[in-house]
Amino acid sequence: MLLGLSGEVDAEVMNEVYARFADPRDPRFADPSTRAQAARLGRAPYRYRNSEQVLADLLTREPDATPERVEELRLQAEKATRNAVAFLDVTFSVQKSVTVLHTAFEAQEVAARRAGNEEEAAAWAAYREAVEEAIWAGNRAALDFLADVAGYARVGHHGPGGGRFVDAHDWVVASFFQHTRYKPRRRHGPAAT
Repeated sequence: MLLGLSGEVDAEVMNEVYARFADPRDPRFADPSTRAQAARLGRAPYRYRNSEQVLADLLTREPDATPERVEELRLQAEKATRNAVAFLDVTFSVQKSVTVLHTAFEAQEVAARRAGNEEEAAAWAAYREAVEEAIWAGNRAALDFLADVAGYARVGHHGPGGGRFVDAHDWVVASFFQHTRYKPRRRHGPAAT
């Protein structure tokens, strides 16, 4: 809420905030045509050399490398390449029985709606929504716990005598309810006899 974002997650907005660090509070952010000019959150991530650049340096030291050695150097370059971390991903998963229960309620809701029984469909929808609310409550509790115990970031160089940990408990979070909506199987063509 500190950044003024809420509601349905928009992939373009999420990319601008998480990958480009655009500040959604900037008035230019609201218009996709001016979003690129919006202020940035924090400083830009450090740009490390990519694996091709590292490989080029290794090959200048070994200009007569055999094809096998070039492949060894390519693997070495890929292992040596560092990347700035724009965000961390956390997955909250409920037990299979909860997802089965949710799917069963949704299947009954769909079946009742197709049969024209809106009252029964509404009852099944209420059960489904109660399970969804419980899942969201568990998600929120897990995020609150993690922000409390893991809400720190490292800044500066992290070697002997450098770098420090700073408070980072105010997380920017995009939560997704990932599942496949129930779709009853349809027969294609006549049944075999």
